[in-house]
Amino acid sequence: MYKRLHLYNLMIPRIIIQTSRNKPEQYIVDMIKDSSPNWMYFHFNDEEVIKFFLSNPLIEFPNMVEKFYSFSYGEHRADLFRYYYLYVNGGVYFDTDAMVEQNLDFITKRYTYISVESTYFPDSIFQGFIGCTAGHPIIYKALKDIYCTSNSELTRTGENFHLLCRNMYDFVKNYEDKTKIKLYMEVFGDVNTANIVDPDDNDKLILKHYHIKKIIPRK
Repeated sequence: MYKRLHLYNLMIPRIIIQTSRNKPEQYIVDMIKDSSPNWMYFHFNDEEVIKFFLSNPLIEFPNMVEKFYSFSYGEHRADLFRYYYLYVNGGVYFDTDAMVEQNLDFITKRYTYISVESTYFPDSIFQGFIGCTAGHPIIYKALKDIYCTSNSELTRTGENFHLLCRNMYDFVKNYEDKTKIKLYMEVFGDVNTANIVDPDDNDKLILKHYHIKKIIPRK
Protein backbone atom coordinates (compact mmCIF):
# COMPACT_ATOMS: atom_id res chain seq x y z
CA MET A 1 0.00 0.00 0.00
CA TYR A 2 1.55 3.28 -1.10
CA LYS A 3 1.06 6.33 1.07
CA ARG A 4 0.35 9.88 -0.03
CA LEU A 5 0.50 12.56 2.62
CA HIS A 6 -1.30 15.90 2.29
CA LEU A 7 -2.12 17.26 5.73
CA TYR A 8 -0.07 17.63 8.87
CA ASN A 9 -1.08 17.72 12.52
CA LEU A 10 -0.93 20.63 14.91
CA MET A 11 1.80 19.39 17.23
CA ILE A 12 5.06 17.53 16.80
CA PRO A 13 4.48 13.93 17.95
CA ARG A 14 6.48 12.64 20.91
CA ILE A 15 8.83 10.47 18.87
CA ILE A 16 12.64 10.62 19.01
CA ILE A 17 14.63 9.04 16.19
CA GLN A 18 18.35 8.59 15.65
CA THR A 19 20.34 6.76 13.04
CA SER A 20 23.89 5.43 12.83
CA ARG A 21 25.60 2.23 11.76
CA ASN A 22 26.00 1.08 15.36
CA LYS A 23 23.56 1.35 18.23
CA PRO A 24 24.42 4.03 20.82
CA GLU A 25 25.60 2.93 24.22
CA GLN A 26 22.80 2.29 26.70
CA TYR A 27 23.78 5.14 29.04
CA ILE A 28 23.20 7.57 26.16
CA VAL A 29 19.74 6.16 25.46
CA ASP A 30 18.97 6.32 29.19
CA MET A 31 20.00 9.98 29.31
CA ILE A 32 17.70 10.78 26.39
CA LYS A 33 14.77 8.93 27.93
CA ASP A 34 15.37 10.50 31.34
CA SER A 35 15.31 13.99 29.85
CA SER A 36 12.03 13.38 27.98
CA PRO A 37 10.22 10.54 29.78
CA ASN A 38 6.96 10.85 27.83
CA TRP A 39 8.66 10.39 24.47
CA MET A 40 9.18 7.20 22.48
CA TYR A 41 12.73 6.49 21.34
CA PHE A 42 13.79 4.66 18.16
CA HIS A 43 17.22 4.05 16.69
CA PHE A 44 17.75 2.86 13.12
CA ASN A 45 20.86 1.22 11.69
CA ASP A 46 21.23 0.88 7.91
CA GLU A 47 19.33 -2.40 7.77
CA GLU A 48 16.43 -0.93 9.74
CA VAL A 49 16.45 2.18 7.55
CA ILE A 50 15.98 0.02 4.46
CA LYS A 51 13.15 -1.87 6.14
CA PHE A 52 11.44 1.43 6.94
CA PHE A 53 11.68 2.58 3.32
CA LEU A 54 10.19 -0.69 2.09
CA SER A 55 7.41 -0.70 4.69
CA ASN A 56 6.43 2.93 4.10
CA PRO A 57 6.53 3.56 0.35
CA LEU A 58 5.54 6.96 -1.03
CA ILE A 59 4.13 7.27 -4.55
CA GLU A 60 6.06 10.45 -5.28
CA PHE A 61 9.39 9.01 -4.14
CA PRO A 62 9.88 5.53 -5.59
CA ASN A 63 13.08 3.47 -5.51
CA MET A 64 14.13 5.00 -2.21
CA VAL A 65 16.53 2.18 -1.36
CA GLU A 66 18.46 2.79 -4.58
CA LYS A 67 18.50 6.52 -3.84
CA PHE A 68 19.86 5.84 -0.35
CA TYR A 69 22.75 3.77 -1.67
CA SER A 70 23.49 6.28 -4.43
CA PHE A 71 25.06 8.67 -1.91
CA SER A 72 28.75 8.30 -1.15
CA TYR A 73 28.61 9.88 2.30
CA GLY A 74 26.80 8.56 5.34
CA GLU A 75 25.80 12.11 6.24
CA HIS A 76 23.72 12.44 3.08
CA ARG A 77 22.18 9.01 3.57
CA ALA A 78 21.21 10.09 7.08
CA ASP A 79 19.72 13.31 5.64
CA LEU A 80 17.57 11.28 3.27
CA PHE A 81 16.32 8.99 6.01
CA ARG A 82 15.53 11.72 8.54
CA TYR A 83 13.56 13.70 5.94
CA TYR A 84 11.69 10.59 4.87
CA TYR A 85 10.87 9.39 8.38
CA LEU A 86 9.83 12.84 9.60
CA TYR A 87 7.65 13.34 6.55
CA VAL A 88 5.88 10.02 7.14
CA ASN A 89 5.57 10.06 10.93
CA GLY A 90 6.79 13.36 12.33
CA GLY A 91 8.86 13.54 15.50
CA VAL A 92 12.30 14.84 16.48
CA TYR A 93 15.63 13.74 15.05
CA PHE A 94 19.02 14.56 16.54
CA ASP A 95 22.51 13.28 15.84
CA THR A 96 24.03 10.54 17.97
CA ASP A 97 26.85 12.89 19.00
CA ALA A 98 24.34 15.40 20.41
CA MET A 99 22.41 15.46 23.69
CA VAL A 100 19.30 17.41 24.60
CA GLU A 101 19.59 19.53 27.72
CA GLN A 102 15.86 20.16 28.18
CA ASN A 103 12.70 18.10 28.08
CA LEU A 104 11.61 17.98 24.45
CA ASP A 105 8.12 19.13 25.46
CA PHE A 106 9.76 22.42 26.46
CA ILE A 107 11.70 22.60 23.21
CA THR A 108 8.94 21.68 20.74
CA LYS A 109 6.13 23.57 22.53
CA ARG A 110 3.31 23.97 19.99
CA TYR A 111 5.54 24.48 16.96
CA THR A 112 5.04 22.42 13.81
CA TYR A 113 8.71 22.66 12.77
CA ILE A 114 11.92 23.25 14.73
CA SER A 115 15.57 23.23 13.78
CA VAL A 116 18.77 25.23 14.23
CA GLU A 117 20.34 28.14 12.39
CA SER A 118 24.06 27.57 12.01
CA THR A 119 26.70 30.20 12.81
CA TYR A 120 29.50 27.85 11.72
CA PHE A 121 28.07 27.83 8.18
CA PRO A 122 26.08 31.08 7.69
CA ASP A 123 22.74 30.97 5.87
CA SER A 124 22.33 27.27 6.50
CA ILE A 125 20.50 24.92 8.85
CA PHE A 126 22.31 22.66 11.30
CA GLN A 127 20.40 19.49 10.43
CA GLY A 128 21.64 17.53 13.42
CA PHE A 129 18.47 18.65 15.19
CA ILE A 130 15.15 18.73 13.33
CA GLY A 131 11.58 18.18 14.48
CA CYS A 132 8.29 18.51 12.66
CA THR A 133 4.78 17.25 12.24
CA ALA A 134 4.08 14.52 9.69
CA GLY A 135 3.69 15.84 6.16
CA HIS A 136 5.07 19.27 7.01
CA PRO A 137 5.58 21.48 3.91
CA ILE A 138 9.17 22.37 4.87
CA ILE A 139 10.23 18.76 5.29
CA TYR A 140 8.37 17.86 2.10
CA LYS A 141 10.46 20.41 0.19
CA ALA A 142 13.63 19.07 1.82
CA LEU A 143 12.72 15.50 0.89
CA LYS A 144 11.94 16.48 -2.69
CA ASP A 145 15.17 18.46 -2.83
CA ILE A 146 17.43 15.59 -1.77
CA TYR A 147 15.50 13.13 -3.93
CA CYS A 148 16.19 15.29 -6.98
CA THR A 149 19.82 15.99 -6.06
CA SER A 150 22.49 13.66 -7.40
CA ASN A 151 25.47 12.34 -5.48
CA SER A 152 27.79 14.01 -8.00
CA GLU A 153 26.22 17.38 -7.27
CA LEU A 154 26.78 16.97 -3.51
CA THR A 155 30.39 15.85 -3.96
CA ARG A 156 31.45 18.16 -6.79
CA THR A 157 33.21 20.61 -4.43
CA GLY A 158 33.76 20.83 -0.70
CA GLU A 159 31.28 23.70 -0.53
CA ASN A 160 28.53 21.54 -2.04
CA PHE A 161 28.75 19.09 0.87
CA HIS A 162 26.43 21.44 2.79
CA LEU A 163 24.15 22.22 -0.16
CA LEU A 164 21.15 20.56 1.49
CA CYS A 165 21.67 22.63 4.65
CA ARG A 166 21.63 25.85 2.64
CA ASN A 167 18.55 24.78 0.72
CA MET A 168 16.74 23.91 3.95
CA TYR A 169 17.56 27.41 5.21
CA ASP A 170 15.79 28.87 2.17
CA PHE A 171 12.76 26.64 2.70
CA VAL A 172 12.49 27.82 6.31
CA LYS A 173 13.00 31.50 5.55
CA ASN A 174 10.38 31.40 2.79
CA TYR A 175 7.78 29.63 4.93
CA GLU A 176 4.84 31.97 5.41
CA ASP A 177 3.57 31.21 8.93
CA LYS A 178 6.60 32.05 11.06
CA THR A 179 4.55 31.73 14.28
CA LYS A 180 4.42 27.92 13.86
CA ILE A 181 8.14 27.33 13.34
CA LYS A 182 11.20 27.87 15.51
CA LEU A 183 14.89 28.16 14.75
CA TYR A 184 17.23 27.77 17.67
CA MET A 185 20.81 29.03 17.32
CA GLU A 186 24.10 27.14 17.06
CA VAL A 187 26.93 28.93 18.89
CA PHE A 188 30.44 28.10 20.07
CA GLY A 189 30.42 26.09 23.29
CA ASP A 190 34.01 25.10 24.01
CA VAL A 191 36.89 23.31 22.27
CA ASN A 192 34.84 20.11 22.07
CA THR A 193 31.23 21.23 21.68
CA ALA A 194 28.81 23.53 19.95
CA ASN A 195 25.86 24.78 21.97
CA ILE A 196 22.32 25.04 20.68
CA VAL A 197 20.57 27.89 22.46
CA ASP A 198 17.27 29.76 22.41
CA PRO A 199 18.04 33.35 21.38
CA ASP A 200 14.54 34.39 22.48
CA ASP A 201 15.06 33.07 26.02
CA ASN A 202 18.38 34.57 27.17
CA ASP A 203 20.33 31.98 25.18
CA LYS A 204 18.95 29.13 27.26
CA LEU A 205 20.86 25.93 26.52
CA ILE A 206 18.78 23.48 24.49
CA LEU A 207 21.26 20.93 23.19
CA LYS A 208 25.00 20.23 23.19
CA HIS A 209 26.71 18.91 20.07
CA TYR A 210 29.90 16.97 20.83
CA HIS A 211 31.11 17.29 17.26
CA ILE A 212 34.87 17.16 17.86
CA LYS A 213 35.48 13.95 19.82
CA LYS A 214 31.92 12.64 19.22
CA ILE A 215 31.76 11.28 22.76
CA ILE A 216 28.85 12.17 25.01
CA PRO A 217 30.00 12.30 28.65
CA ARG A 218 28.11 10.46 31.34
CA LYS A 219 26.17 12.56 33.81
